[in-house]
Amino acid sequence: MIILDLHRARHEDVESKCHRFINSNWGESLKIITGNSREMQKIVCRIITDYKLEFHVGDIAGNGGFINIRRLNV
Repeated sequence: MIILDLHRARHEDVESKCHRFINSNWGESLKIITGNSREMQKIVCRIITDYKLEFHVGDIAGNGGFINIRRLNV
């Protein structure tokens, strides 16, 4: 799984970072670490949705600070 860590990233930079990350790693399972910022998560989820990708926020243990994107179709 390839990881993009957005800790300390400015909200205005997130969109371009996510687009580059997704496009550069197409065909892989991805994880985007957002931290607990709801605004950061909203930005990232909107971008992933625009790509029509399947994703899940957090895990069953209650850690919601990341988003997993299923393996992308090549």
